[in-house]
Amino acid sequence: MLDSDIQLNCRVFVWPRDMEVVIELAIQRLSMKRDQADAFVKNKRVLFDSKLKKHEKVLVVFKKRDPPILTMDEMQDAVDTIENIVARLEVKYIYMFQFNKWVLYNILGRQSRSGTNK
Repeated sequence: MLDSDIQLNCRVFVWPRDMEVVIELAIQRLSMKRDQADAFVKNKRVLFDSKLKKHEKVLVVFKKRDPPILTMDEMQDAVDTIENIVARLEVKYIYMFQFNKWVLYNILGRQSRSGTNK
């Protein structure tokens, strides 16, 4: 037998142990990436929730100061305040909708595509 054939035969028996190390490292890397993605998404959610709470506080303050009878100037101010709140909430809604699409495509999409390759 040639020396290269002997080395190849020896390699066949050692290969599964080498692959176990590679697979273990890949699993650890995926776990780390998943943890980073989870932390990123949780952080974005916390920021979004805090912004919504700020808008809720503004709305509660607005409700408390709204008397039963308003002058034209007070009605205009009230309408402007509500329009401002609605506009900011619409921007937040669009942002979160786009962020959710990004998460589905970039984080969850890669996982489902890698799952179909098995």
